[in-house]
Amino acid sequence: MLSMKHELRVMQAQGAGSIVNITSAYGHEGAAGASVYVASKHAVEGMTKFAALEAAPFGVRIKEIAHAIVSAASDKASTSSLSTAAGRRADTNTRRQAARVLFPGV
Repeated sequence: MLSMKHELRVMQAQGAGSIVNITSAYGHEGAAGASVYVASKHAVEGMTKFAALEAAPFGVRIKEIAHAIVSAASDKASTSSLSTAAGRRADTNTRRQAARVLFPGV
């Protein structure tokens, strides 16, 4: 929250900018035994939505990315025919492609 406060001051003055907040799938659904973590993720999502509405007239976009749990079995299956090094290269290329989609021009 504190960093976004200072980022918004600069971006509003320049009339443009983008902020990406990282949250979790637990921000959408609760989980037993994780009440504090879930509450913090709900807070990030609420703050992001509120700030996005406030900053939009100044040309500042604010979005969130919610990561989720990925099964280790699916990871193994996708790289089972590849060597370890080749599997790492494939994973790195997938991440780069995702980054290009999420952050074009960066």
